[in-house]
Amino acid sequence: MTVPNFLRENTELKLKKLNKVDEFGAYFSIPFVTDVHNAETTTYKWLNSIKVIEEVNKRKNINYILTGGDYINNHENKEEVIKRLKNFKDRFEDRSNLFITLGNHDDNSNYKDFSKVITHEEMKKLMFSDMQDVTFGNGLYYYKDFHNYKIRLIVLNSEDIPEYDISMKYKGQWDYAFSNDQLNWVAHTALNTDYKIIFCSHTPMLQNVEGFDLAIRNSEAMLGIMKAYTTGTSYSSSNNTGDFKYNVSVDYNKKGTIVCCLFGHVHADNIVYKDNIAHISTTCSNCSYRYGSSRVENATGTVNEIALDFLTVRNNMGFLTRFGAGSDRSFTYVNNTKESKKEKSYPGIKLLGENKKIIALLQNLKDLSIESILESGDKTLSFSYAKEDKFYENI
Repeated sequence: MTVPNFLRENTELKLKKLNKVDEFGAYFSIPFVTDVHNAETTTYKWLNSIKVIEEVNKRKNINYILTGGDYINNHENKEEVIKRLKNFKDRFEDRSNLFITLGNHDDNSNYKDFSKVITHEEMKKLMFSDMQDVTFGNGLYYYKDFHNYKIRLIVLNSEDIPEYDISMKYKGQWDYAFSNDQLNWVAHTALNTDYKIIFCSHTPMLQNVEGFDLAIRNSEAMLGIMKAYTTGTSYSSSNNTGDFKYNVSVDYNKKGTIVCCLFGHVHADNIVYKDNIAHISTTCSNCSYRYGSSRVENATGTVNEIALDFLTVRNNMGFLTRFGAGSDRSFTYVNNTKESKKEKSYPGIKLLGENKKIIALLQNLKDLSIESILESGDKTLSFSYAKEDKFYENI
């Protein structure tokens, strides 16, 4: 697939920015696109997002893609919904490394009609069966290890409701939940690793984000597990009423590292911290469904038609390079992981005064703060320097 001309300039510019980030110690990148909301089988807005991703992946030697859910809009005909879901997947050349997150629009439950809904079993076969080397829990949630980078991607199911039956008591369209099985799987299996963690869910776990609508049942328990993991402490909680009972207890004897929690659903860009963990959303990929601060008029056929991020991880920072509508972003995370001795080393920087006396010394570029990377590709850098030299004011 070829990137269309109206997206070519932006794609080339953002590729340069990705390369600049890599120069300063970034070692893992993954594209993240969410909320395609395909309403037909011949649409082009989301197809252009895929064209850009695959072009960048090819040139950056990245062979995986993370998607955040809501691949389709609902339709009265179940077969039409299945066709739309298949059409989305079929646009990717390699579906073995296409990581799927279930969205609240994807199972066609809005009609509350059992004959039209896609059951969990059908969804797993339809959307989750092509992925390779992933470890599933007892549901539509799983983890993927990137061994070369010592990173584990944990994809949650924020619509983890009981399997559908004729009563249609709950529907994924508006009922969000983490089940007891999923909570305990995360606490005892998925987080049983020394790798750094990237979480992804469709619906946000936090309520103080732009575009929030409804809370995920038992989200407070999931957040408690995450906090305990990063602080090396214990967590216990339970709920003994209703259909979403849970009982989870875990004790972590050392601190783990969570890079961030990615999500979609809200059709807006957010970075909100909870317990020193960044919860990050990427706006809707389909320009027809963006609202609030992400809304751009007359976006079709322009650079604003698409919106997707490349998440890039550094030692204690992350960068989100935006292709299409929106801006580049960065965030920090608490790195509790002991870095490998084999990690790539970087040259030092010496800053000299007029008499060639060292004013500042940066021994490792990993410790350099990239404060901003401008649209031109220029960088603004900072590090500390010794003030005893009278020439430091001229820096």
